[in-house]
Amino acid sequence: MKVTVDCFRFVLKSATGKIQLSVGEHVQVMVKDEKGAVINSAPYTPVASSEDGTSLDLLFKVYPGGKVSSYLGAMEEGATVALTGPHGVYKHRSNF
Repeated sequence: MKVTVDCFRFVLKSATGKIQLSVGEHVQVMVKDEKGAVINSAPYTPVASSEDGTSLDLLFKVYPGGKVSSYLGAMEEGATVALTGPHGVYKHRSNF
């Protein structure tokens, strides 16, 4: 979904099960060539996730010359994107 002229919000649904990310973790979005080889990647931190854990929302801006953001901005609804993760070492500890 287009949020502004150069910002998009994607709802990514898992094809394999639950997506479990904690505070401070991110996913790596992979750009692959026609043969399936990874040619670029970038980390993205989700802005929301579904209560049942089967989808997450990414908010991103398309930058001129941005290899991953331009790739994502050109995707059609229903397209598939490769992710890895969760990644990150920050662990939230409650102050309570």
